[in-house]
Amino acid sequence: MTTGTSPIGNLPAELFDLVAAHLDLLAFKNLRICSRRLHLLSLAPFAKRHFARLTTTLGSASLDRLVQIASHHHFSPAVTTLHVRFLYYTDYCDLESITRLGIYPPPKRFAVALMPGISSRNIPSESTLYKDICGDSYPQCIVDRLVCALEGFPNIKTMKFYTRLHHRGDDQGPCDRDDIFRMRCFQAVITAIARSNIELRELSISKGSRKRPFYRCLRLPCTALCLPPGTLQALKPRLCKLTSLTLSIDSSYLASSHKRDWELTLTNLLASTPLVKNLALSLDYINNLTQYGADMMHSLALSCRLMVLSSFVLSNCTTYESDLTTFFAAQASSVSQLEMVDVRLCSGSWRSVLIVCKSLERLEQLRLATLKGPPHDQYLTLSHRCNNSLKVTLDVRKGSRRMSERIDDLIGALYWEI
Repeated sequence: MTTGTSPIGNLPAELFDLVAAHLDLLAFKNLRICSRRLHLLSLAPFAKRHFARLTTTLGSASLDRLVQIASHHHFSPAVTTLHVRFLYYTDYCDLESITRLGIYPPPKRFAVALMPGISSRNIPSESTLYKDICGDSYPQCIVDRLVCALEGFPNIKTMKFYTRLHHRGDDQGPCDRDDIFRMRCFQAVITAIARSNIELRELSISKGSRKRPFYRCLRLPCTALCLPPGTLQALKPRLCKLTSLTLSIDSSYLASSHKRDWELTLTNLLASTPLVKNLALSLDYINNLTQYGADMMHSLALSCRLMVLSSFVLSNCTTYESDLTTFFAAQASSVSQLEMVDVRLCSGSWRSVLIVCKSLERLEQLRLATLKGPPHDQYLTLSHRCNNSLKVTLDVRKGSRRMSERIDDLIGALYWEI
């Protein structure tokens, strides 16, 4: 493999791509220095594998790397996805401690966690982000370089925001400082999107997938969606072709200081996404369902019309029966998949909601789990299942029965578990 006549170098490009698909980064590096032909052959699969999805913490070094990749004429077209990974306030305290020590990894006598994804040479520049966000350099510390990077990625279609996992493997609970940091970072990124020339197809406040939409979700304070009218207007061409939207919101954040018409913020954002097909909403915490989620659902029911919506997931939310049924009726001609998890009714009955589900003309799959209330926040479950089984999935693709018949059977099997 030291010359251009090596066996692997003489493979047709199509066969070489199949081989290169199984190479790790070290193998790519060794291969690319063997000959000019191997360097050229490996360029496309190397770019596709290692640059299609980029991750940033929005720190100075991380943004500089994005700008450098955006200026590279071979690697920039390969970028299709950008992940924004938020650290915690305690992480930035640790980074500052490491910067003061000047040693990484730090000595064992210092109780400082390791920072996966951040190289030792970038720790000093990464450690300043929290102070920058709360200081006079906000939002330029993020917006200017991020706009430059986004405009250099002609094929970027997906952006995801999520939190890092705790070093023990579980999610840390956010503190007030984390909420402020996330809100200001999110608004800065949205401003950068509005100023760029990209056209997104997917926007998600989680790292999840279709099956687990809220995996490592961000729990964004609802005030983060209070965007200036000019930013909302500039967002429309950036989101006009969006087909997938996942939002995880804390609707009760700073409830006492909610501005007038705050519940319209979600509706205003959805007005910029007329072509969204997959919508997933989480409006509260699972253990703290509040009235504020119901206020946001009421706003959606009154004014939100998504004519091509095919998949809808509602989770961690309180709502009224009338608002839920009104929202479903508005999308009755297009919805094919419906999922409700940890949803509590303030009034009405789940029986009425299921009857409205029968009117969804194209409904192929219905998933329900841990539905509550009224009365008295009891759980809704099925009489033919064990008491601890609160989940049901109806799928017309499994069997020959119609969805309306399956829902009729489901209605007859419902009962309340105290």
